Amino acid sequence: MFEFNANDTKGYKGRIISDTIRVFIISVIASVIGVMLSGWMVAVIIFALIFIVQFLKVDKRNRYYITHLKIDAPTVTITYTDRTKEENVIGVMSEFTFKKRYAFSKSKVASLAITYKGKILITQYESGEWKENVFDKIIAA
Repeated sequence: MFEFNANDTKGYKGRIISDTIRVFIISVIASVIGVMLSGWMVAVIIFALIFIVQFLKVDKRNRYYITHLKIDAPTVTITYTDRTKEENVIGVMSEFTFKKRYAFSKSKVASLAITYKGKILITQYESGEWKENVFDKIIAA
């Protein structure tokens, strides 16, 4: 048996706001460089492109947050938030697959892809209490 509870202390809005501020700052810095090199029109385009692309990545990474995961053979129970809506999934272990993945941005970021009945249900990125070692424990369970 394996059980993990994670407190979502920031909530979706808190996670997305803090990450969006970071994206905004990066976009402004790139725009300032654009103004110095090519003028304000290029800077506005650079700002818009960087901000939109990075914001979409932020939204994707913060959309889901698993608050409870229990593997008690043969049953798996997952409670998660999809942005602000709480969802529950209960199924048989054979219907689930758990796979660790990596993405590279500033550094290597691990995520846990949970597939249910052949379709990706959730991708939980490292955030809050969710760390790579927890992903390893889930996969081993």
